[in-house]
Amino acid sequence: MFKTSWKTSAGGIVGLIAAALTLVVQPYLDNDPSTLPQWSTFVTLAATSLGLIAARDHNVSSEKAGIKPPEA
Repeated sequence: MFKTSWKTSAGGIVGLIAAALTLVVQPYLDNDPSTLPQWSTFVTLAATSLGLIAARDHNVSSEKAGIKPPEA
């Protein structure tokens, strides 16, 4: 289905983990009841990270990625 590349996928995974830790987990662990998770920011960053996970590197050709051209 999707042909991904390890560099962009790694960037997306790291971004998703960093966003989850800083925007969702940290507010629960800081022992300050006035600190709330930033869900809207997390959802935006999660969508961006998922896009990176599904993306292909710029230096990977379609043929190298195994994507066949459309048949005429």
